[in-house]
Amino acid sequence: MRPNRAAKRARTESTKKEMEIGYSFEKRGFPSSTAQGRHAFKWLLSGIGVRDFFAQYFEKKPAILHNDEKKFRELISVDKVREFVISGKKLRKGTDLDVTKYSVSEGRTTLNDPAGSYTSKATWDQVTEGGCSLRLLRPQEHFDAIWHLCAWLEGFLGCVIGANAYLTPCASQGFAPHFDDIDAFVCQVSGQKRWRVYGPRDDGLDVLPRASSVDFTEEEMRDVEVLFDQVLQPGDMLYLPRGTIHQAECPERTGSHDVEEASLHVTISAFQKWTWADLLLESFQVAVQSAAAQDKSLRRTLPQGFGEFIGVSRSEGDEKLREWFETTMRQMVRRVGKHYPTDTAGDMMMTRFMRERLPPVGKSKKRKREAGSASLVRAVGAGVARVVMDCTVGGDELPHLIHCVGNTRRADLGSGEGLSCLPEEAFAISFVLDKYPEAVRVSELPLGDVDDQVDLVRGLVDMGIVEVLQ
Repeated sequence: MRPNRAAKRARTESTKKEMEIGYSFEKRGFPSSTAQGRHAFKWLLSGIGVRDFFAQYFEKKPAILHNDEKKFRELISVDKVREFVISGKKLRKGTDLDVTKYSVSEGRTTLNDPAGSYTSKATWDQVTEGGCSLRLLRPQEHFDAIWHLCAWLEGFLGCVIGANAYLTPCASQGFAPHFDDIDAFVCQVSGQKRWRVYGPRDDGLDVLPRASSVDFTEEEMRDVEVLFDQVLQPGDMLYLPRGTIHQAECPERTGSHDVEEASLHVTISAFQKWTWADLLLESFQVAVQSAAAQDKSLRRTLPQGFGEFIGVSRSEGDEKLREWFETTMRQMVRRVGKHYPTDTAGDMMMTRFMRERLPPVGKSKKRKREAGSASLVRAVGAGVARVVMDCTVGGDELPHLIHCVGNTRRADLGSGEGLSCLPEEAFAISFVLDKYPEAVRVSELPLGDVDDQVDLVRGLVDMGIVEVLQ
């Protein structure tokens, strides 16, 4: 029992040091990073419980939540946006920044710098003098508060969390009516913005779409039901399920494009390409390969001359032959489903997530302690690493340790580091990871030799996946 008490005490002391990180959506003293992530999500939802949100709103209907006007000010500000834009850096179109303006007569317009990037003064002038909107892409790369919020949400929701920031001067609109392929949490930081949110269209293509829409014209939207037409005030949060058609404008207040009264909001995005369809697309080739290895029916040769009656140009071919072929093909698909490698499919999705997610936050920057056989160690957070089997087509079919600790906040740099390991090492690594937030002694690892235990843990500490508590 004494090692367990020591582990619990060490874990508590370490947590108190780690979680003292300052933003209103963070709170010191949580026992795990998952609990911290849940707290951040509750903060974002304001007044709606997590269970109520998923039961009543998620993928079902929009929601507007009213809060104190200062709620989102720590995320970003007009002054910080100005400093970023006029910093002298060349901001790349479509990577760092977009400059847009929308009018009913002209449709959405994107203003391009001739060199393919935006220069600071010209860009800011387009806002202050031209009434254009700025869209900052991936502000979590540049603003710590947004990084922290997104990283905590990734740990709790288990999917990649994105963000964009939008600055729109008065009497302006940046984008035409459209829908997105993400669930959106719109955080109104300052200024006002009028949102028109629409119901689904008759064709149903906007219900949980896997791709964003083209711009819709005002004519196309004329007969679509308006669910609500409201102005968001500072501190308000608007939830839009994936596929919700919307458009937004900053109302006219002074008769000019005064940037001090501009609308600034941050959109937090979730669940992009995170559907059953995406899981099947990610894994179906491996599934067929796996099923064919177990079922000789899938390895039989295709019928001779089937191309004479199957294909778009052969749709009027022999009806009986076509029916027989279609029936047989469905049977083969069912055989694949019978042998579907569900765990492999899950690992493939989680590998993608690990490669794309943000690095964790809240860790101590003090010098790492060296691990010994009596040391107490634990993972630095929930879900920061995972052991998977590399069963991809052409893979080595060995266990691989993947992690996000070395990931970068920049989208254009490689992330999702990993390395292969022996099966016995994989089992010991999973033992440590699965114990989180509990700590374990190095000598408790299910690895035969003490030297092997210490070497493995020291390697995990060097990678930043495991920390030494005592």
